[in-house]
Amino acid sequence: MGKMFLRLLLIGLFFSCGEKRHEGIYQGKLEELIVGEFVMTKDSTTSRIKIDQVLTIGNQEYLVSGDKQNIRFYSSRSGKMDYDYPLPLAGPYSFDDAVGSFHVGP
Repeated sequence: MGKMFLRLLLIGLFFSCGEKRHEGIYQGKLEELIVGEFVMTKDSTTSRIKIDQVLTIGNQEYLVSGDKQNIRFYSSRSGKMDYDYPLPLAGPYSFDDAVGSFHVGP
């Protein structure tokens, strides 16, 4: 019984004391992540571009950016603004500081 226990102990030590290979963290280069180029153009009247969502209308994807005064649709192919919808801040059709954009579709 003692010899069997000793053999099992030696076998267990043999497998547990094996040297592990080094598993370091791979820090890649930025060039490995770049797939293609995409440039968005911003005109002088636009203070910032904050992409809220991506809409697909027909076969075209649009990047939607909204702020307090406008909702802008940028083409995902060219990066240029295709549509600019001004939002009224005063009057009967104003939004009272709460502007949101959404799209419901299939």
